[in-house]
Amino acid sequence: MPSTFVAKAPNHDEFSKLANPAMRFYEREAGFYREVADRIDLAKPKGFVNVYEPESDHNMLILEDIAPADDGDVTIGTDTDTARRLMQMLARLHGRFWMDPEIVRPWLHTWDREGFWSNAWIGQLGWDTLTEREPDFYPAELAEFIKRRYLYDTAPWCAEIDARPWTYCHGDFQLDNMLFRPDGSIVIVDWQLGLRNCPGNDVVWFLATSCWNIVEHERELLDLYRAELAANGGTAWSHDELMADVAYGLMYWVAGQPVTATMDLSHYGDHAERMGRRFRQFLEGTRDAAVRWDIVSILGPRIPAAQAAQGPRMAQGHASSAQPFRTLFGDGLFLGGCWCDGLR
Repeated sequence: MPSTFVAKAPNHDEFSKLANPAMRFYEREAGFYREVADRIDLAKPKGFVNVYEPESDHNMLILEDIAPADDGDVTIGTDTDTARRLMQMLARLHGRFWMDPEIVRPWLHTWDREGFWSNAWIGQLGWDTLTEREPDFYPAELAEFIKRRYLYDTAPWCAEIDARPWTYCHGDFQLDNMLFRPDGSIVIVDWQLGLRNCPGNDVVWFLATSCWNIVEHERELLDLYRAELAANGGTAWSHDELMADVAYGLMYWVAGQPVTATMDLSHYGDHAERMGRRFRQFLEGTRDAAVRWDIVSILGPRIPAAQAAQGPRMAQGHASSAQPFRTLFGDGLFLGGCWCDGLR
């Protein structure tokens, strides 16, 4: 063992007790280090100890201490050269596991898992909270599309995404999960949100949250990703085919950001101010990307005859679950795939 290391173990607060049974963060990161980490050439912290108990959903990870290194920062953004390198790294990851049956494992979440759709009421509450506070934040057409096609029709939407071409996705590929070493190498950290997913989910999250200051280079970055994906075992998508996949991924991220953007931040203590700016960046970045790329036009023809969503409404059978979250966070809320950010 090295003289310094990073230890990751379960939190025992009430929030973690609520979140982990559905999202299985510990199981997913343990699975990554057990079955995936050695198969990719991306720089990531080395794993020295990886123990996971399925019955208790407890784990212990002892990881390499990446030091010295500078933290990435989504509130600052990135430069074009760094964005190019990261898009190439992401494409290599996706190409390596493109439709690979060997990564179909029980620990690797997919969109057909109940945790993605049974907690839709949390997203609905977050959306209603934000749009009540800021009724003009989203263009009306986009807001109605998100509500009809995802927030209030979640299970069919998850099934539709689950049927798309898939690969192993990091699940939170953005600058705050990247460390920059003095030698110029970039280390990707926090693999607990890994899932079998459409690759556009990773692509759009990185572009919308971390490349907001270089949007004029988006087409170049997308073309670079397509070429690198095809060269590393993935499909040879056209630009329009990639944009369709990106639009599917963006629906999830746009719908989820109001929850983190409206939650009570007092539990972050001294980090509350920075986390507030971070979550606001996620909120505005995903909205701006959805408008800029006009995802309504891309995905609109796929809309079924769905009922309109009017006013606050929770997924059937889960309304009573809201009280523990209000107890923990006051009038603030927290959402499934975004829950653990900043709490580890």
